[in-house]
Amino acid sequence: MLDQVILISYTTEQALRLHALAPTAALSVGIFKPNDIADLEAQGIPTRVMTAWTGKGPLTKELADILRNRNIPILAASFFEVDEQVKQSGNTNLYTNFAKLPDLVVTDSAFETQQVLEIAGDNLVSMETCLAQK
Repeated sequence: MLDQVILISYTTEQALRLHALAPTAALSVGIFKPNDIADLEAQGIPTRVMTAWTGKGPLTKELADILRNRNIPILAASFFEVDEQVKQSGNTNLYTNFAKLPDLVVTDSAFETQQVLEIAGDNLVSMETCLAQK
């Protein structure tokens, strides 16, 4: 299942331990500025396993471009301000603007985002299967 999961680390120390345990698994690491990539590489985390956790803050196009040029998938969380704004306004299109730069949106509102982000076909089946599992 290592090719189907992303291991989540909250610190460099956790990332190093997880990478030692599962060196081929995708690994979510905090990358908030371009220098974070080099710092993680220097610690022993190769870019081939990195997925960039960019958090809840605004993701700049500059950082997104750098990550894409390094083939590092971009994760961003909508479950902070964006989900709350959608709940209050009912405007699910707020997800569209949020999802322009990240490759994967981490959300507590999967069904609402699915409708707006046009998840369809095999991707929709995969998402629904995943959500149905306990």
